[in-house]
Amino acid sequence: TTLYLLYKLFLSGDTFLHAHRYTLLGGVIFAFIYPLACFHIPREGVEALYNNINVRYGVELSTVTVGVERMADSFMLIDLYYIGVVLGFLLLVIRVLSLLYLRMHSDSRMVMGIKVCVPHVPIKPFSFASVIFMNVDRYDPAMLRDILLHEKAHVRGFHTIDLIVGEIIVIMGWFNPFSWLLRQEFHSLVEYLADADAVKDTFSIRGYQYHLLQSVQGGSDGLIGIHFNQKMLVQRIKKINQPVSRLSRRLLYIILLPVSFMLIFAAHAGGSLYQYTMHSLSDKTELQENVATNYLSPQEVTASSTALPQFPGGDIALNKFVADN
Repeated sequence: TTLYLLYKLFLSGDTFLHAHRYTLLGGVIFAFIYPLACFHIPREGVEALYNNINVRYGVELSTVTVGVERMADSFMLIDLYYIGVVLGFLLLVIRVLSLLYLRMHSDSRMVMGIKVCVPHVPIKPFSFASVIFMNVDRYDPAMLRDILLHEKAHVRGFHTIDLIVGEIIVIMGWFNPFSWLLRQEFHSLVEYLADADAVKDTFSIRGYQYHLLQSVQGGSDGLIGIHFNQKMLVQRIKKINQPVSRLSRRLLYIILLPVSFMLIFAAHAGGSLYQYTMHSLSDKTELQENVATNYLSPQEVTASSTALPQFPGGDIALNKFVADN
């Protein structure tokens, strides 16, 4: 959610498309790796911060009573999430297998020095990994050249990686609407990149845009490709004609990096402060228990029983109590 909002607010308006790609891919990779990382903040610094807060604001932690949530409800929610994840991965596998099936039932041709798979069914031109799928005979030579330039840019830029990352984002965060919006940004971005690369070698930028409108009419979409619509076409054409952004906007990318690290450090400092507070309370409780034990008379000290404690009535009564309460 944070990555999508920051990208849309500060970065998506300029023409530094490669910087957009690296920012989105880096942000997604960081989001998956960050929870697994272990950062060590010196205890002395956390202790000083804790003492400073106590002295300045007189923070006192009162006793907190935590209610027991019904375990059945929690299990249902987590199970629902995992069911969605499993279904998402199954659908992704089916789509990949469908692409393999389409590849096996297509004819291979060399068109303008590029290997193309020609399916036996009408489709919109798309590429996956290093394979370009299109119905070659449906297009005139000029339009065919522009389409091949576009799809070749996808293959050369390894844009399938971006599409797969977008699918994984939706699978892992299917309950979050921002995951779907972020996948759409990946889809749009790879098209902007391919258009920007293709117009460098096309004979006419205006003709390329006209061919762009024609190429997405009729046929079915790529299985993991782009689901074209009129709004995306308008955005692509606008991006092709957008003036090059000023170099001063690159400062945003330079500023965002140290700011991100500062926010990360602040989050971990807050977590370390919380852990130190809990340990401090635990130490005080343990000290009080030790003091109370020292005042016990010898007559009050009894030997530990070898039998383990049991719920009154045994396991059956315990299960009934849990079910009722």
